[in-house]
Amino acid sequence: MQGLKVLVIGMTVAIVVMITVIVTTIANRAAYAPDSVPSFDPQMVEIPAGARVMNTSIGDGRAIIHLEFSDRAPRLLLIDLASGRNLGAIDLVAAP
Repeated sequence: MQGLKVLVIGMTVAIVVMITVIVTTIANRAAYAPDSVPSFDPQMVEIPAGARVMNTSIGDGRAIIHLEFSDRAPRLLLIDLASGRNLGAIDLVAAP
């Protein structure tokens, strides 16, 4: 019976400590969260005729749009997420 009491007290202390860590983590993340998400006016990104969007990925403040064509090599479009500006295109060609 004495062992059971020690086990229950130990588990109670562990639960209280874990809840304290969770609440502290949430409070810290809320305190350092940005006030608002940066926004920009809607931008037009021109996709060449005949292109299909195969994939998109986001990282380091940029979006990469993977385009496939039926008659030429694939292309990657780079878009700046802060401004919505087209940063450029990369044509993917096979090595000789």
